[in-house]
Amino acid sequence: MSFKRVQLKMKPDLVARLDAQAKLENRSRTELIELACEMMLSQQGAVEGTDATMKMLRKLIQDEVTPQFNRMAKMISKTTKASATAMYMQVVELNHAGQDAVSIFRDSEARAANYLTSKE
Repeated sequence: MSFKRVQLKMKPDLVARLDAQAKLENRSRTELIELACEMMLSQQGAVEGTDATMKMLRKLIQDEVTPQFNRMAKMISKTTKASATAMYMQVVELNHAGQDAVSIFRDSEARAANYLTSKE
């Protein structure tokens, strides 16, 4: 394996700490600096890899969920339209029969609310 010589300028206290650690681990300054550089670059690569993975996952989830969301929105829209049409038809029929549709619907709404709260 070939090496390339690199000159570094470091603060004296950092060099002292590096030398003390090298002596403690029975390694050279160069070995510790190489190890520190490799660890830092590996961590940075892991973070960048995680960011890319998260971005890809978000896109996959969005691509999967968006069509389902749009389908549900269309279903809700159709259901709302059908309900409104049915209610209008009932109002017309009740009025045609000479009954007060508004009072009947308010009474029905109150009964439904009482029924639902009694079930909770």
